[in-house]
Amino acid sequence: MTEENEINIKAGFLLVKTYATIWSEYSKKYDLKKDFYGFPRIDRNPSEQRIQYRGLDRDALDAYKDSDNLAEIQMEELEKSGKCDDGFLFDLTIAREIQELLKEKITEYEIIWTRIEGIDIAPPDGFKSIGFEPSFFVGDHFSASSDCMIIPRWHGTDDEGTLFSKYFDKLNRYGLFESPEEAKSFLDYYLSFDWTETGEYEIAEVFIALDTQIHSGKQLVLDKNAEPSSLKLPAFLAKPEGAPVYHGFPLLKESETDGWILGIITEYEDENGCDEGDAYVQAPNGDRIGLVWDVGNDEISTISEPDEKRMGVFQVWFPKTVKTKEDMIENFRHVLPSVRNMYEELKKGKK
Repeated sequence: MTEENEINIKAGFLLVKTYATIWSEYSKKYDLKKDFYGFPRIDRNPSEQRIQYRGLDRDALDAYKDSDNLAEIQMEELEKSGKCDDGFLFDLTIAREIQELLKEKITEYEIIWTRIEGIDIAPPDGFKSIGFEPSFFVGDHFSASSDCMIIPRWHGTDDEGTLFSKYFDKLNRYGLFESPEEAKSFLDYYLSFDWTETGEYEIAEVFIALDTQIHSGKQLVLDKNAEPSSLKLPAFLAKPEGAPVYHGFPLLKESETDGWILGIITEYEDENGCDEGDAYVQAPNGDRIGLVWDVGNDEISTISEPDEKRMGVFQVWFPKTVKTKEDMIENFRHVLPSVRNMYEELKKGKK
């Protein structure tokens, strides 16, 4: 890759390790049983971490002809035709084909799309912005904020865990800043110390696919009867043409209430209690609505607006911790009136 090519990469897809994979690789290294910034703790599973990092600095696949990974070998071939550069892929179909080549490791990686903040390149359909971070956009995609507050692998951070507290409190659940201004402010502060990593930083905006906007680290519940378009991938990653959104995730038939049915995305049955997860609702007419659920007493809110695939994604709050299927159904019926009301309002707005 030439320096000129490096400068010209402004946006693209990356195949990066999931947070759960990163957590499993680094939690034992830190050996923590108390909070220290957002470092992984060995006494928690990844889904219990307040911050579940989904930025750029997650060991993205790269073109490498001598790799033992078929995906990276194929990326080397794609690089010759300009369809891959520095690990970036520029077509979602190609990115998914590379993902298929991971075979048994496919669940260890996810596709993200990213762009340099301020660049006028529209995100691909079905991808949602989750935040900003100061990063070496190309190369190893080093993230200054991740290295000192989430997954320290290079320079690390202060021994007391207080130097960056002001900025740590501003990180969202994905370990990213909510605005480019916050990311820039952090970077200026970070670079004021003589031990930190210097270089050509960009503020990267990170996007994840709405179809897989899943609580990182949660075990997925798959519909074994759902047909995939490719035998190499689970149905939710390889939806047949015309299949509805959330194809591949099962409907909980016992939950049916006045024609409304709860669909399950992440595992919820836990004898110790589960207090967050992802699901969806199917309306009597077949419309589907994404749900991000947590235990609490806040009001229902819209995470994403309706599009051609679904009638939005809602944040809902269950009144009780979930241990059993019966708990899940009870919670679903508790929030259903609010879901129906918001659905009807959004539906009116589309007319």
